[in-house]
Order: sequence, then structure tokens, then C-alpha cells
Amino acid sequence: MTKQILGFVIFCLLGSFASAGVLIDPYLGYAVSGNTGAASVSGYDMGLRLGLSNLGLAAGADITLVGNYTYKNNGVSSDAKPLHTGVFVSYTFPVLVRAYGTYFVNSKIADDTTTVTGNGTKIGVQYTGLPLVAVGIELYSMNYSETETAGLKSSTSGSETQTRLAISLPITL
Repeated sequence: MTKQILGFVIFCLLGSFASAGVLIDPYLGYAVSGNTGAASVSGYDMGLRLGLSNLGLAAGADITLVGNYTYKNNGVSSDAKPLHTGVFVSYTFPVLVRAYGTYFVNSKIADDTTTVTGNGTKIGVQYTGLPLVAVGIELYSMNYSETETAGLKSSTSGSETQTRLAISLPITL
């Protein structure tokens, strides 16, 4: 009988630790500075981090939904739309700071005629002491390996880096 009671108590205690909340974190990122080696980059993107959260630790999917990047090279500028999908891990410290990292499994930048694909990372730190919002800075780095123009795919080697301001609205349900 005591083994059954002890087992029930352990089951109840472990059940309380196994609970997790759902994290919904829409964000806006603005490129303060950036380059591709040949061109400077500016612009914004908006996306969503969606995952599970428990005791300050969160993990899930990071998807860029809309945005516009402007590339300038020798006075000529062109606009492109980003689409990134990846996985993230974040931790919110008790001292009003949150750190996160995202690995983008699939990253695309597309203009009217060309789509460039690859993968990359985003690392960020945010201040969480403001009501509702978290504000911070991100370092964003992408490596592109394939270009598609008019249906023809070819291998390429390119990279892009950005330093970004980030504002997000982390909600845990």
C-alpha cells in the first residue's frame, strides 16, 4: 500500500514539472546595417516564433512571414522579399533579459526574376522589462548556395550579414 501511495505522489510531482505553455511571439526586425560583400542591405521583416515554453526555456519554429530588403550596389538599388523557416531556442533570465538563437533550415530571398536559397542563423538578446514588448538587438547571418532565374537553377556561393533592431510581443498561454 505504501508503494502505491509513494508512486502516486511521485506521479503527481512529475506531472507538475511536465507542464508547458504555448509561446506565441510575433516580431519585427529592422536591419540597421548589413552587407553581402558587394552590396549594402537595409529593410525589415516580420515573423512569428511559435513553440513550447517551460521555466523560461522555449523552443519551436521561427517563420518570417513578410518583409522587404533593399540591396544597394554602386548607386543601384533593388528590392527583395525574404522567406525564412527555422527552429529556435530561447531562455528568459530572471533579470529581465531574454536570449535566443534560430537556425534557418530554409532561407529564401526573392525579387521579380531571381530567387536565392540557403540557410543561416539569427542570435538575439532582448530586454523584457517593458510592458508587453521585448526590445533588443540581433545578429543575422545567411549563406546562400543556390540561385534560380527563369526556372534555371545554378549553384552559387554568397553570404549576407545584418545587425538588426528587434521588437517582439512574447505571449505564453
